[in-house]
Amino acid sequence: MTPSSSNKPSTTWAELYDLESRLAAKTRAKQDRRGHPASAFIRRRKTVTLTDEELSFLDQIAFQIREALRPGTVTQSQVYGLAVRLLKERSHFIPTHADSWSQVVRALSVGDEEH
Repeated sequence: MTPSSSNKPSTTWAELYDLESRLAAKTRAKQDRRGHPASAFIRRRKTVTLTDEELSFLDQIAFQIREALRPGTVTQSQVYGLAVRLLKERSHFIPTHADSWSQVVRALSVGDEEH
């Protein structure tokens, strides 16, 4: 094993989401147990305050993902988590200083590295 491969995690976050959504074949065989299934990994509760429009977007996106992953389950927490991970991948575009949210949004959406 090379040094670089020993630092690589054996399971990606998307694979953990598969487990949580009960998409993995291994978890399908264990569905004979009663009650709420055990969580594949620990999630921490965090309160989020959203506008009506943002809530509508969340519902729409969760529905789209739920339909795509049928018969798996999709939670709002997973959608939040996905959004955070996607933003993290683009966070290097966030300027070191911005005068408005519009500048931050533009930098994240366009990929403007002028920071």
